[in-house]
Amino acid sequence: MAGGAGGRPSTSVLAQFLALALVWGSSFLFIKIALEGLSPGQVVLGRLGVGALALVLLMVVLRHPPPRDPVVWGHLAVVGVLLCVAPFLLFAWAEEHISSGLASIYNATTPLMTSVVALAALREEQLTRARTVGLLTGFAGVLVVFGPWQGLDGGATLAQAACLAATASYGVAFVYLRRYVSPPAGCTPFP
Repeated sequence: MAGGAGGRPSTSVLAQFLALALVWGSSFLFIKIALEGLSPGQVVLGRLGVGALALVLLMVVLRHPPPRDPVVWGHLAVVGVLLCVAPFLLFAWAEEHISSGLASIYNATTPLMTSVVALAALREEQLTRARTVGLLTGFAGVLVVFGPWQGLDGGATLAQAACLAATASYGVAFVYLRRYVSPPAGCTPFP
């Protein structure tokens, strides 16, 4: 992160961070609003279409050609399902049964899920004392939010589980990217 005087982030970096937080933070609210007139599948299709259009336009503007290697396209398909289609659909379905705020709280478990998947799938990742404490603390927080002692309401319970499945899908996608598409496969809009 580019820093200003005294190691503080520059105004530009702070503005970019705030813009990103606004976009990501409001996505769950916009999903909830879209569900008032659309099905979860339609919401997902809209999100994917807008995202794909933005990436294509960015690649055109930057004159960055699409990959030619079919193996890269295969990896992109796997990542597309794990990082976009599955979690977007799970979150959209879940928001039919729980609040957008609760869905966004569950989205914050992505680092926990990614850590668990990385520990299970990557030999170079080791379970240290600090990671153990961090994971246990994080999952204790998930348990508090889930609140099984308050009684399990079928629809809400399944919706919360769907949110956790969505973040697990993100975790699998990030580990997949690290294992199979690292360094970048020449298909990102930013070199």
